[in-house]
Amino acid sequence: MLPIIILCGMAASVTVALLMERLAYRPLRHAPRLAPLITAIGVSVALQEYTRLGYNDPLLFAADWNPLGLPDAKSSVPFPGIEVVTGQPFVIGGVQIGRPSLFIIGMLLICGVGLWLFINKTKQGRAMLAVSQDPDTARLMGVNVDRTIAIAFAIGALLAAIAGVAQGLQTRTITFNMGFMAGLKAFTAAVLGGIGNIQGAMAGGVVLGVIEAMATQYLGGATWANVWAFILLIIVLVFRPQGLLGAKVVDRA
Repeated sequence: MLPIIILCGMAASVTVALLMERLAYRPLRHAPRLAPLITAIGVSVALQEYTRLGYNDPLLFAADWNPLGLPDAKSSVPFPGIEVVTGQPFVIGGVQIGRPSLFIIGMLLICGVGLWLFINKTKQGRAMLAVSQDPDTARLMGVNVDRTIAIAFAIGALLAAIAGVAQGLQTRTITFNMGFMAGLKAFTAAVLGGIGNIQGAMAGGVVLGVIEAMATQYLGGATWANVWAFILLIIVLVFRPQGLLGAKVVDRA
């Protein structure tokens, strides 16, 4: 069942991501940087509210339209249990290690290595690097900028689908806004490790997770974990804005 869930999540995520890129982001390709940021927030809120309201709103669908027997999107939906990854935890030396945690670590390594190889060892990956640095020059060198950006959106959607499945396995519950805090923490991890650095983003995520776990245990409990996570973000932005593994960029006149 797990491969089917992941593949279905990937298909849905990629479809939504490509539609967003084509309808919401591509028209703003040459707009000031603030415009795509505001658009991202708007698209995020729109998707969340559509999920929360869409199934039961007669203005969007007929009142009895539910061919797949979908549950009420306003309530939380239980994630299916899969024995291989949600069964009894392993006990090693008196320490319990949950199976979802092992799945998350395994997918982190697989996705991280795969993404690094794609970016650094393939022609399309080098095209993405070129577009990220200078899209106009990349276009002059024959790179299809629109297609390259669409591929970047698709890859991000694939990784987001895997992350969503991993979170569902961890919490065993799906809600319409489950990705909001996860997205903020993903941004925090990227800033912590260094924007544009794959290894840095992975390291930042691990460091952030360890800090949250330590804060939950010793600094106020689980309710304070988010507070310490964003305090860490502020500290990094103040004292090392390039991140742990990011390189300083010197502006030349």
